[in-house]
Amino acid sequence: MNWVRPVSDSPTGELSLQQINIAGLQEPKLFDIIRIPFIDPKPSYFQPENVLIDSTIPWQKIGGYDQAGINKLLDIPNSLWENLGSRNDRVPTDILKSNPPLSSLYFIKPSEFILYNKIRELGNLQTRAVFTYNDVQYDLVVTDPVIKEKFKEEGVGTYKFNRDVYMCVSLGEGFHLEHYKLVASVFEIESDLSANPKVKAYTFKEIRVDYPQAYAPWTTEDDQLLLKKFKDNCSIDEMAAFFQRKSGASASRLKKLGVI
Repeated sequence: MNWVRPVSDSPTGELSLQQINIAGLQEPKLFDIIRIPFIDPKPSYFQPENVLIDSTIPWQKIGGYDQAGINKLLDIPNSLWENLGSRNDRVPTDILKSNPPLSSLYFIKPSEFILYNKIRELGNLQTRAVFTYNDVQYDLVVTDPVIKEKFKEEGVGTYKFNRDVYMCVSLGEGFHLEHYKLVASVFEIESDLSANPKVKAYTFKEIRVDYPQAYAPWTTEDDQLLLKKFKDNCSIDEMAAFFQRKSGASASRLKKLGVI
């Protein structure tokens, strides 16, 4: 899919609330089809889709997208940009400059999606998403303001969605010579598209009843044992039972180790 990212003339390109309003002071909603006045393309080495908006002309809603056809919009990249071992939540600036991405926006349908809140070293609450895409597990910061606000009151914990999850992932601005992969938006679609989203909360303790080592870091010893079992032709399910993790975790780790 050929996406565009509307940006302003501010240093970071961020749009203000005043700039994203439709004529009549309506706020854009999910699946709205909107005519946005642009001035010029404003690509960067890490965000080629950026287009400068004309802030003097209001946006115009011209229709709505049929949610039943949402799967037609899905991107199918092989991976979410460069995956560098266990630090696959970011891409070094020098890599992006030497090999600029064709897209910094992907609309995907992940599997094994879980949201969690944690307290950072500075004491503030951070919302992150753990999910699997194309057999690789990711743990990315969530910047979706609606989701962050919704789960802010829930506090520290892990939260599992009951329905199919769709999300937009993006490459963020440079920070200490790295660009972080961000979950820019998250939403659920039910097969009948009728009910309101419902979220059930889980703690790590509850998840680890079935998978005691779920989301625990892989150690060097774990990697060596995993590689040995792979060479011994153990099945993914056998590895999962041995390491007390989900099957997807073992497969994802083998892929990171470069053997599958």
